[in-house]
Amino acid sequence: MFMAIMFLSFNKSRKLPRVLVFSKTLGFRHTSIAAGKTTLLKLGEENKFAVDTTEDATMFTKAILKKYAAVVFLNTTGDVLDSMQQQAFTKYIQRGSGFVGIHCILYSTQQMLIKLLSLYVSSVCPIAV
Repeated sequence: MFMAIMFLSFNKSRKLPRVLVFSKTLGFRHTSIAAGKTTLLKLGEENKFAVDTTEDATMFTKAILKKYAAVVFLNTTGDVLDSMQQQAFTKYIQRGSGFVGIHCILYSTQQMLIKLLSLYVSSVCPIAV
């Protein structure tokens, strides 16, 4: 009986991996953003990971990003991160953290994303990018 209680207590203290869903827009705003957030929240529940949604670019700091296993850009448009936020996000990716871009991401912070994706592709596939 005592061992079972300890085991249950251990499971409750275990933290779920966290994913940050970022959907800030400075240009065209897709009507599907709300449905995308709902879907990602549901995926998190069903697959045992926590999902935070935001349009607040001030979340892109080293201290905050380190809490997340991955960041999802969901239909972002425009230059949504300033240079300091881009730098923090670039370092986050370079440390091996996850990134998912859903639709239209190259319209967001375009040069930074192209550079990040090019670095990743060239490290995985030795081809000219």
